[in-house]
Amino acid sequence: MVKIEQTGGRLTEEEILHGKEDAYGIYQVNRKGAGRDYAFLSFDSLRSKGKVPERTEYQLVYSDILGVDENRDSLFTKFNIAHPDDFTGHSLSVSDIILIKRNGKVNVSYVDMIGFVPLPDFYKEPSLRVVEQITESTKGFTAEGHFGTWHSIQMQEFHNEKFFQMRHDEFGEQVADIIVNEQGQVIAEDLWHGFSPEAMKLIGEYLLSKSLYQKKEAAYLLPDNGYFLIHETDEGYDYTFYDQEYQELDGGIYDNLDVSLKEAIEDILNDAGETIENIKETDYEKLEQEIEEAEEAGLLESVIQESKRRLQEGDVALTSEVYYEEKSLNGMSRADIEEIVLSQAQIILDELGLHDEVELIGARVYGSRSREGLYRPDSDIDVALSYEGTISEDTFFNYLKEDMLYARNIPIDINPIRKEKSGTLSEYMQRAEYYLDEMEIKNFAIEVDSLERV
Repeated sequence: MVKIEQTGGRLTEEEILHGKEDAYGIYQVNRKGAGRDYAFLSFDSLRSKGKVPERTEYQLVYSDILGVDENRDSLFTKFNIAHPDDFTGHSLSVSDIILIKRNGKVNVSYVDMIGFVPLPDFYKEPSLRVVEQITESTKGFTAEGHFGTWHSIQMQEFHNEKFFQMRHDEFGEQVADIIVNEQGQVIAEDLWHGFSPEAMKLIGEYLLSKSLYQKKEAAYLLPDNGYFLIHETDEGYDYTFYDQEYQELDGGIYDNLDVSLKEAIEDILNDAGETIENIKETDYEKLEQEIEEAEEAGLLESVIQESKRRLQEGDVALTSEVYYEEKSLNGMSRADIEEIVLSQAQIILDELGLHDEVELIGARVYGSRSREGLYRPDSDIDVALSYEGTISEDTFFNYLKEDMLYARNIPIDINPIRKEKSGTLSEYMQRAEYYLDEMEIKNFAIEVDSLERV
C-alpha cells in the first residue's frame, strides 16, 4: 500500500472517512511523485492525456472538522484568502481536490477552471490481495472502499452465515470498525459498537436481499403473530395477509413486475404500516400447507355443522354427506365410512331374509374420532345405525359384530338404534354430542389443573 503523505491539519485520512464527525480534507498534487506532470491542469486537459486523478499521486495537505455552514465553495474561498495558520500548501487552485464527509456520505471534487468536477472513485482503495475466505484469524485484509488493512476481532453467525467484525490494523479503535461476510463483502461500516442493533439491521437487510434474489415467492411471520404470503404470477405479485388463526385479512395483486420481489414486499408492507425489518422469513411451502389445512378444517367444520343442523330439522339422509378426508379417520371421510356400514348392514339383512321387514334410516359417525383431541390411537370408529323393523337392537348388534368392519385398519363399532328404544337418529346424535362436549370440558379442566401445579 502506498502511504499517503500528510502535511497539515488535525485529522488523518482514515479519521476523515470513517470518524464519527463531519470532516473535510484538502489534497494537492505531490510534486515529488508522478503527478507532478499534470499539476494545475484543467480536467479536460488531464483527460486528453488519458489520465484521471489518482489518490496515490496526491498528498493530504490539510484536514479538519467540517463546520455546519461549511461547504465546497466556502472551503475554496477559505483556502484562498483566509488560510488556517498551520496550512502549508499553496492557495487552492486548479487540479486541487476537496473531500467532504457529511452525515457519513463522502463527496470528492476536482477544482477545475470553472467550478468543480465530481470524483466518486478518488478515495477508493485498490484491491491489494485476494482473500478467499474470512476467518476469525484473518489479518491484513483489504476491504473495498476502505483504506489500509483490517483484522478479525469477533464472529457472529446468523441463518447459517458467518459475519466478522473487522478492526483497522494501523489505527485500531481510533476509527470505526466494519463487518464483512465470509467472502469479504462489506455488510456494515462506520460501526463503533460491534454487532449493535444498527449493525444487525444492516445484516438483516443483506440476508433478506440475498434470500429474495431470483426468488418467486416468500412467506413471513408478522410482529402481531400474523402471516404474510406473496408469490409471483403472470399479472404481478399475488399477496395475502393472514391472522394467527390463518384467517385472511387482506390481499391483492401488486401489478408491477418491473420491480424485484423485495421491492414489492417493501412497498406492500409500507402501505400496510409495516417495515421489512420487523418481519421474519419462514418456510413458504410449509406455511402455505398450514393455511390450506386450516382452510380445509374450516370448510370441514362448516359442512359438519350444516349436516347436524339438517339432521335436527328432520332432513334425515342415509349418510351425513360429509365427504372431506379427516386425519382422525386415517384419511377417510365420514360419508365413506357411513356408506360401508350401510352396505354391510343391508347384506346382513338380506342374508337373514329381513330386507322387507327392516328399513335402514341412516348412519352417522360419532364418538371420540369425530372430535380432534378426544381420540386415542387405539380408539374405534363409532357409528350410529338408525333403522325401523322387527329385529331388536341387541340381535342386530350381535349380527353386525360377527364380521368386524375396518376402515384403514381402524375397527368400526356399529351401534344399531331403533326409534322405539333409543329414539330417533337426531335425538341419539344430540345426546352423543352432549357427552363429547362434557369430555372436552373435562379434558380442558385437567390441563388447566396440571398447569397450576407446575
